[in-house]
Amino acid sequence: MSSYYTRTLTFRANNLGTDATFMLIFDKASEGLYDKFPVVWKVARFGASGPYHRTVTFSSQSLNTGFQPVLRAYITSAYTEGQIVEDQIPTPFIFEQNLSYLDNITVWDLKYDFPTGRFSIVRA
Repeated sequence: MSSYYTRTLTFRANNLGTDATFMLIFDKASEGLYDKFPVVWKVARFGASGPYHRTVTFSSQSLNTGFQPVLRAYITSAYTEGQIVEDQIPTPFIFEQNLSYLDNITVWDLKYDFPTGRFSIVRA
């Protein structure tokens, strides 16, 4: 892994069947890194019908801070981009990936399972 890298992730849905707002955040604790609160990175809203997509790009430079670029996604409309998250997020995460281990460009599909009422994100 090089000390500098860029990762582009596209999240998409087609005829999801329900409206959904998902939030991307780097909120996995890194031991000894800091005692600060995480900040919401990106928020995307997908409608119940039709195609939707959101592309995000992350660039990192190894600064030996202990930060691990572990990105999580949550289905929640309670937050806005740039918002500080001081409490535990009230919904479980549906996606967790360490960006340093991904290919430069990846595509992910947001899915909704009607019988269980659960969302998932799977690699396309």
